Amino acid sequence: MGSFFDRGTLGTGTGGGILSTICCSLPLLLVIFGVIGMATAKEIGAYKTYLTIASLFFVAAGTWLIIKRKHGTCDINAIKREKYAILTVGVTFIVVYFFLVNKALPILMKTAKAASIGG
Repeated sequence: MGSFFDRGTLGTGTGGGILSTICCSLPLLLVIFGVIGMATAKEIGAYKTYLTIASLFFVAAGTWLIIKRKHGTCDINAIKREKYAILTVGVTFIVVYFFLVNKALPILMKTAKAASIGG
């Protein structure tokens, strides 16, 4: 039986959540540090769809690798046995994504706007 707190499942979910918000967070960090301007940051944000697809692929591939590593194969029985691992990946992905989008990115946006106006 899988574990809710397996490092691989938590890492996979967290990585997917972070990757899915890179299109918004990375440009803002670059604006804050003065590397790029707000216009360039908006252009990078246009790749949100591609990064979301890439993050979902990352989560699916990571989950598959975790199950395959434990059981040597990824069949329906292994998936049933690892339902907690799959649930952990999904919940971690959602929590990280919504935390970054609803808490961290608004703070970054305020800071980036202040940096672009003041700098």
